[in-house]
Amino acid sequence: MADKNIKPHHVILYLNLLLKWHEQHDNPVLHIKSYEMMDETNLGSRRTYFRYMRELLEWGYINGYRKGTNGAIVEMKFLHLPADEQIVS
Repeated sequence: MADKNIKPHHVILYLNLLLKWHEQHDNPVLHIKSYEMMDETNLGSRRTYFRYMRELLEWGYINGYRKGTNGAIVEMKFLHLPADEQIVS
């Protein structure tokens, strides 16, 4: 939590993205629905949801985010442990 821009809903949204990643068999490219993510993160506004997703992308917490007609595609970014280069899940 060293990043002062991050709010609790950013964290919850990112954690839910990690859960979706796990549900989709560890594929780094996720197919998500905005209404599902809004419900799971307790965000009541689509505008707020899309702003938080854009901010996660701009700040480097995800590698890609593209809106589509049947949902969105998110490319996850993972942090590495500096000592042994293993992925932190």
